[in-house]
Amino acid sequence: MNKYNLIQEKMKTLFIRYSSLSLFIFTFVSCLKLDTDLKKDLDIKTLVFPPKLAVSATLDGEKGDFRIFIAEGRALAGYISYTNEVIIRDGEIRLFEDDKLILSEPGPIDMSYILPDHYKDENGNWVYRSPNYWYGFYKSGIPTRAGSVYRLEVEVEGYETAIATMAMPSIPVVSASTDTTVMVIKNLSRSSSVVGYWTEPRLGGKHFIDLSDDSYEVGFWTVSVYITDLYPNENNYFALKIDGNINLVGYHSDMNGIGVSDISILQDDPNLEARRGGLVDMDHTDFYVFETFFMSDRTFSGKTAPLTFYSVAEKTSDPYMGPYFANDPAFEKIMRPRTTFLRIQHFSESTFRYYRGQALQRQRVGFFTEPVTITGNMENGYGHFAVINTITIPILEYEFQDYRRIETQEE
Repeated sequence: MNKYNLIQEKMKTLFIRYSSLSLFIFTFVSCLKLDTDLKKDLDIKTLVFPPKLAVSATLDGEKGDFRIFIAEGRALAGYISYTNEVIIRDGEIRLFEDDKLILSEPGPIDMSYILPDHYKDENGNWVYRSPNYWYGFYKSGIPTRAGSVYRLEVEVEGYETAIATMAMPSIPVVSASTDTTVMVIKNLSRSSSVVGYWTEPRLGGKHFIDLSDDSYEVGFWTVSVYITDLYPNENNYFALKIDGNINLVGYHSDMNGIGVSDISILQDDPNLEARRGGLVDMDHTDFYVFETFFMSDRTFSGKTAPLTFYSVAEKTSDPYMGPYFANDPAFEKIMRPRTTFLRIQHFSESTFRYYRGQALQRQRVGFFTEPVTITGNMENGYGHFAVINTITIPILEYEFQDYRRIETQEE
């Protein structure tokens, strides 16, 4: 794998990791649009142009979370060699609300490109050198207001100042509830060509996921969601995610996944478009499970939409480790409170277009595929500054049977 491919893989990792917005990664290489009237052929592998800042940033109005990642964006020719590069420059990150400075983070910006490596120290022990591909900064608790305009300025010595501006959308008007009286059973099959998992109706079966199988039965609770569109004269976009977690004695597990069966609201999800080419072969698929589901308000403009989603049925005890700890006198049974949340993010059409371009690009370009155009909002640079508003709703609360080690006087 060459250095360019390594960077593409790291971009994928960045997106998965930081997706409470999952959705906002940056690209290091820009696509060049060449005039068809040019008489001279240009080799993109050797073409060089001055580097610019590649910036990916997110401001979430729910808790005032601000995240930013900065790297050096350059021509493809700049990624040919495997040479590690140290890029540490003076700089400053500035965030404005309605032209008023609300955040300033000065200091050196370390954008060094360091590949991971193993080497032996003076004692002959193997040491792993961590990779470095970009600079990152995070801050929470920044007060925000819906309707205010936020401007991000990234100034780094030796580069043009990257600037992006975006208004804070309104807090989503949403209510939700979960019905645990009836469990909906789905037989899911994993496939790389599908968004997440797909299924055809099937009765009976287990109510927990076993990821070791290629095909397995899963139980889901029905989640009723009501979303109100406050702005019928503009397109609004939403990202929905169901989060829950179990802290067990043996391990920590995240329960994610939001099920969708309504074809009418599937049309705008860019992951579905990227992996399946849109709503094709829907007669063979009646159910999808997404880590994060994206939708617009096109089907309920100016109205309140009653929507049905599905959440993975919760386990109230661990079927694997539970019996083991129950027979161990060193452990005692306890009950842990657990809450499952529905998170809804409201963001602009430009942010949706940017994520859609990234989703299409991540599927790689085939021989007969049109090139993917990614349009960010970063002036004098590459990437996107996303301003979103999130609401988090608890949709299920219960107790989970767990075990803990009994403390002794010697301990």
